[in-house]
Amino acid sequence: MALKVTLFSDFICPFCYIGFHTLRKMKQEFDLDVDWRGFQIHPDWPATGIPAEKVYGKMDPDSRKGAWERISTMATEIGLTMKPPSMLTNSHNALAATEYAITSGKGEEFEERVYRAYFEDGANIGDVEVLKTLGSDVGLDPAQIVEATASPKVQLRLKNNAMVAQEEKSVSASLQCGKCGQRKVSYSQAQTRSADEPMTTFCECLNCGNRWKFS
Repeated sequence: MALKVTLFSDFICPFCYIGFHTLRKMKQEFDLDVDWRGFQIHPDWPATGIPAEKVYGKMDPDSRKGAWERISTMATEIGLTMKPPSMLTNSHNALAATEYAITSGKGEEFEERVYRAYFEDGANIGDVEVLKTLGSDVGLDPAQIVEATASPKVQLRLKNNAMVAQEEKSVSASLQCGKCGQRKVSYSQAQTRSADEPMTTFCECLNCGNRWKFS
């Protein structure tokens, strides 16, 4: 019986790309049923793109360089080549197009192509014309790509993904509450800062209700 894995991810997140590629490799050895759910991290970024320096300009250059060195090391270890995008983009259209790709049986191929376009080729994956080309590369109908980006049904599905992602929580015995000392802690993770920095973990003690977060 296949082990079902639900993966919430966004194309602009380097850790999501690494996780996606790792799961693809694991599927060659294990019986996995991966349920992909698109979850947009930065809906505030314009589809036309925004220079990375405008977003990260106030960030310490050495810290950003160090973050990407760690990301590059992780990527190289699993056979990926990744570069920090000079132009950041809104991933909404890419996520919507992927919903169409999944229903067409080309979800995994299209996801790989979009990730590679963004992190290796520096493509603007918020541009519908770019997505049409990427879709054609894996055998998808460009007209259907365009339709998916404007489909109310697809928009609702993405909204539902976001709601579920924010509600999903795991329980860990390795996290200890600093207030009561118990190790019954539920937690969830979210990208609250830039996409190339570690996610923030939100914790809640199931014993006393104490809440805290860390990155």
